[in-house]
Amino acid sequence: MKKYFYIFRHGETDHNQKGICQGSLDIPLNQNGIDQASELLTKLSGKEIEIIYSSDLLRARKTAEILSLGMELPIVLDERLREFNLGEAEGLTKAQAIEKFGKETWDNFRSFNPKGNPVGFPGGETGAQVLKRTLSFLEDLTNQHTIKHMAISTHGGIIRNIIHHFLPPKSEPIPIPNCVLYVLRFTAPDTWDVEGPID
Repeated sequence: MKKYFYIFRHGETDHNQKGICQGSLDIPLNQNGIDQASELLTKLSGKEIEIIYSSDLLRARKTAEILSLGMELPIVLDERLREFNLGEAEGLTKAQAIEKFGKETWDNFRSFNPKGNPVGFPGGETGAQVLKRTLSFLEDLTNQHTIKHMAISTHGGIIRNIIHHFLPPKSEPIPIPNCVLYVLRFTAPDTWDVEGPID
């Protein structure tokens, strides 16, 4: 049995444009983000997608809603798809976060090595904590036997965390631009493959 997860980051927000750490902040799409979601709709329209899962945060939810209207598919919201909670770093730029918490803390967080990196920002989540909830979500979908093609609207940190988990270790974090598509392929009982980014 194979399952296909078409996973993508939400469209752009003003915080993205300004380089501000969003994390669990509920920030809307800007106009460019809305346009990106519409372009993604064109890419996904030929796929055999049966349902859309989405983070409940506004930027991911709005991206999913644009796809849902165009593809006439239902949306299921799931908090496990939320972006990292960045704690006290939320609302700060990279430079501000480094000044406040130190470059080592920033670099450890950005390494996206969830297996060996217990570091998060004060009051926030670690990579291991986020990976645990994300894998729980994926496990639930692999265990249901009716739906085989799913779209997932989520966040850059979530996608990067998943990819670094399933692929061999990488020294540099994988860039995840807004509304760029990756495909996770699951083959029972426990094999995962990653394809992307897909133009």
